[in-house]
Amino acid sequence: MTDRRATWANARVAHVSVRGRAGGRRLVEGEGKSIGVPIADLCAAPDGPRDRQLVLGDEFLVLEVRDGWAFGVARDGGYAGYVKSAALT
Repeated sequence: MTDRRATWANARVAHVSVRGRAGGRRLVEGEGKSIGVPIADLCAAPDGPRDRQLVLGDEFLVLEVRDGWAFGVARDGGYAGYVKSAALT
């Protein structure tokens, strides 16, 4: 299993920090957002099981938004994953 703190990428995009290991994915810098709901689940895949939870005000670097889910990185802990895009401000 890949450590999602070290590989900020999904099948389509990768953070610029993984340049050279992006494997043809589009490189992006991302857009800073924050969690705007009391609790948001961070999932390994859209509609997947919860890995962690983020709380109101936590910073989240969005790399891609697709089908109501934002893929990105939780600034606290550095885990990459998906949160519902409606949970972001």
